[in-house]
Amino acid sequence: MEKQIHTGSGDNVANNKIVNIINSIEPKDIKGFIADFMQDISHRKISDAEKKIDSITNIDGLDGNVKSILNALKIKADLIREKKGLRKQELQNLVRNKTLDYDVLDVTLSILLHFESKIQLDSARDRYFSAERIGQYSNEIFFEYLSTDDEIVESFNNQDKFNFLEHEVLGLIRGSLRNNNINIAYDLSKHLNANYPSINSTFFLLHCETLLLLNNTKNRHILSFNRHEKNHADILIDSLLDNFSSDASRFILPLINQLYITGFTNTKLVDLAKKNIIEIKKISSECADIITKITNKTVLPYSQLTLPQEIKDLETFSTLDELLTIGSFNKTSLADWRYSGGKISTDDSYINSLLELQVSVWLCTSQDKNSIMDLTQQAEEFLSLDINRYKELNPSNLIFLCERFMALNLSLIAVKYLDPILPDEPWLSPLLENLLQALYLSEQNDLFFKKLALFSDDVKSESIWLLEAQVYERLQQDDKAITAVQEAIKIDNKNAYSWDLLLYLRQKKKTNKDDLTKLVVEIPSEVFYTYHETKIPLLNSIAKYVDPNIAESVLVDWFVVNPNQLAKHLIDIHHNSLINRTDKQDVVYLPKYCIKGIEYNDGFRKNKRILIKDVVTEHPLFLNINSPLGKIVEKLTIGETVEDPYLGEISLTDEIPAPVAAYQAAIKIRDQINDGSDSFKLFELPSNEDDFLPYFEKILRRFSGNKAAQNPVLQNPNIPLCMRGNFTHHGDYFRAAYYHLTSIETTQYINLHNEGIKDPDKIIVDTYTSIYLSLLGFVPLIEKKGTTLILTNYTKDILESWIRDITREDYLSLDVTKFGMQRITAEDIRNNAYDFIQQLKLLIDISQEEKINVVDTPENLVKIKDIIDPSVFSTIQLSHANNIPWLSIDHLLCILAQKSDFPVVNSYNFLNMLINSSDFKERKESIIVSLTCGLPVPIFYSDIIILSRSNENKDIYLTAKFIEKHKSPSNDTLENINYLSQIMRNVIVKAYLDRDILKGSRAYNPIYDGYEEYVFNVCCQTALLCLEGKTAEARMALLISETLEPFYQSRSLRKLVCDLATSFSTGHFLSIEAINIELERIISSKNITA
Repeated sequence: MEKQIHTGSGDNVANNKIVNIINSIEPKDIKGFIADFMQDISHRKISDAEKKIDSITNIDGLDGNVKSILNALKIKADLIREKKGLRKQELQNLVRNKTLDYDVLDVTLSILLHFESKIQLDSARDRYFSAERIGQYSNEIFFEYLSTDDEIVESFNNQDKFNFLEHEVLGLIRGSLRNNNINIAYDLSKHLNANYPSINSTFFLLHCETLLLLNNTKNRHILSFNRHEKNHADILIDSLLDNFSSDASRFILPLINQLYITGFTNTKLVDLAKKNIIEIKKISSECADIITKITNKTVLPYSQLTLPQEIKDLETFSTLDELLTIGSFNKTSLADWRYSGGKISTDDSYINSLLELQVSVWLCTSQDKNSIMDLTQQAEEFLSLDINRYKELNPSNLIFLCERFMALNLSLIAVKYLDPILPDEPWLSPLLENLLQALYLSEQNDLFFKKLALFSDDVKSESIWLLEAQVYERLQQDDKAITAVQEAIKIDNKNAYSWDLLLYLRQKKKTNKDDLTKLVVEIPSEVFYTYHETKIPLLNSIAKYVDPNIAESVLVDWFVVNPNQLAKHLIDIHHNSLINRTDKQDVVYLPKYCIKGIEYNDGFRKNKRILIKDVVTEHPLFLNINSPLGKIVEKLTIGETVEDPYLGEISLTDEIPAPVAAYQAAIKIRDQINDGSDSFKLFELPSNEDDFLPYFEKILRRFSGNKAAQNPVLQNPNIPLCMRGNFTHHGDYFRAAYYHLTSIETTQYINLHNEGIKDPDKIIVDTYTSIYLSLLGFVPLIEKKGTTLILTNYTKDILESWIRDITREDYLSLDVTKFGMQRITAEDIRNNAYDFIQQLKLLIDISQEEKINVVDTPENLVKIKDIIDPSVFSTIQLSHANNIPWLSIDHLLCILAQKSDFPVVNSYNFLNMLINSSDFKERKESIIVSLTCGLPVPIFYSDIIILSRSNENKDIYLTAKFIEKHKSPSNDTLENINYLSQIMRNVIVKAYLDRDILKGSRAYNPIYDGYEEYVFNVCCQTALLCLEGKTAEARMALLISETLEPFYQSRSLRKLVCDLATSFSTGHFLSIEAINIELERIISSKNITA
């Protein structure tokens, strides 16, 4: 190469230039080029390297050695591309050429070693070890292709490793990967990236780190990763996404490995793989097939799937499962397949059990209690088969099972399934979210917060915040619940449920209506743009707590778009909010799409339509104002008529506000589409007013009778009281309790629990016990005794709601009896239920609230949650959590609670203590209720004797009813005869003083009301059953003799007793002669002159 200098015009700006003229290029002149080329090769920029070769090959004047070197470099590129048919003669000549520079010789030797590594590994190793001098390129090839694992480990542990050049480090990394020594490869890649940073070093660091994570988590689903593994995976994914475009062909490898790490669940990775599917297929056809299947799902029509009698392969079941998931397979067909003997018979019995469980889960419904019980047993049996194999199952499949379990109210089963597969240090995965959901539903409050404590607030998702809010609300920690909801809203402010929960919590804290209205205004308008089932509770809360007009303005617009779907919701929310409506409206909220309802006449008939705008609907009820007819009627006023050249004469006869028109239309639509699953029914009044009452009576007779209460199952005495109520009046908890506590059909099975804590300082009561205590008038006695009384918020709300409703001045209810229709007004309530209502009010006033401690609800209680009254459940739950003795009238549930080590009050002993502290007037009320309703209550026999002395006929009647029901005090004849004779004497004296009976008994004297005779006869009947004596006549004589004893000196009283006794004996076919004989014997034995 020569250098020439020119000056003068025609040259560059400075009138001078330097020109390099190439005469001949020697090997020493291309050392820099060779280094660049080898750098490209090491960094796998093969195309760049080949372009460089092509550009220099076309230069004239190349030395022969240079041409040979360039040929050698081409071979290097071909070796990387794994081309066949290459020759090594020229490489050998170059290696033997002593005139070449040391660095050039090192390059040529490295290429020859690379060549021989493909065909003669031992020869290549021998050549390497026999070489006089070894440079970085030869070392790179040795480490990459020729070295053993021990040699790499030795080099890695050698102190000289810090002096390795980039090529040598790259050789060590690739050699470590070839020998599957990922740990050393990863350490070397960190060294490479620290000392020779580039895209190449970034690739190796990411690739090695990804491989290391893949090996550490092999055969494990990402849902089972611990928090550190998941964070590690996220960092690697972010690094891949950031660097992929810089060298896509090379980063395909970590992309494939990360897809396997994440189980193809990361959508960003899947999308990236879809765009590079061709490159992926070159490396892994399996991975490419999975990506293709995920991204090109096709729905298999039902007609294409016929279930064999035995499903023997997982592919068939997978197809079935997918069709069931998307609703393309009829569950009835699946049930028919199973009931006709269909089964799953793969080669693995454990998998068979799992798939059979999945089929059961698909077929089970929450209404079928028997299938729920069978599924519970099947699920528990499967879990106990092999816990080690269970932990190896795909967690995503188990999540599906647990979601179904929770939908079927089997949340405890879901907890048992999820907890064993959760890592010790979990991340916020769907697995953990499902576990937290199951813990919330199963009331495992303590475990819920223990799991939640593993995370800081900044990593919690919206769903976690909402679960946390719900648990805090349950624990009555409303401030914390509000904070949690607000955090959820920060993440997603368009979730209707979040706003609904926040609104509920605010009103629960007695927030004023203006502030609640401001809260509603804060809700993004996008929430109300379109209808969705999940938004209905929010509108219901707005109508209930804030302003019904706001809710209805939204509902009316939704109704216009989906009239069939919204008819039910529009009517329900309107009815539920009637009590909150006022005549005065400060703000008018108008619908956006629904304008008004109209009635018009087209000259032939009247038509009713609803005018709408800016929305498309095909329902014939609605008329768009942009339609030809709509443009006309919108502008008309009532009574106005226009003549249209096309439509003819159009007259507007009436118009009504949009909400009213929508409501009227919704009523008709809901009635028309009712298939029997809706309790709603539309009645039309008869045209004849005289038919109104019979028509109403017919309606009431059909729908007011509680058919569930007549179910023969309820005749079983072993059904707990609260389960009866939940069965007959599900959802109406006060009415359930009141009905069963005042119905002889139920009270005959109720007993007072006579075990447990006898004299507690504090008690907790549920709705049933609250009503029981109020009916019997025992609430003041509890206050006087000084016992602390606890009510749960749930129970208190039920009681207050009933009192608020029943004491309204406009209260009116209709019922039908055997005598016809019965109207109950507020005045009737005040006259007949005043004392009971006052007792309930006093009970609420003296009661206290107590926040529940954070403990797990016992499994036995959770299992019966759905079959008992929620008031009872919340009461037992608080009783257990805070160790408060539970006073209950449900003796069967008390037995169950006591067996589960819950604190239970000895009801019999507690009520006895209350009665002992009361006077006769207070006790008398409980006697009346007990005899009227059949409620069990401790009653003193001495009080019945006192009652028999009364001058009131109703008291005498109660005396008779008590003896008739409870007979005598004991088995002791002396005690019984003394008790019965006292009562008989008391009523005989009363009858004698009243004089009516002296003219004849009830059978012969219509003036006499017969109460005392009734008591006399009942006492005689009891004596025949309870006294000792060989014959009925002897027992009768014994009672009469004891009754007569104070009356022997009074002929008239003696005669009255004998007349009544004779009448009874005759009516009961007793021998009067035998009685007289026995009576004379007794009198004689007592030396009484009669």
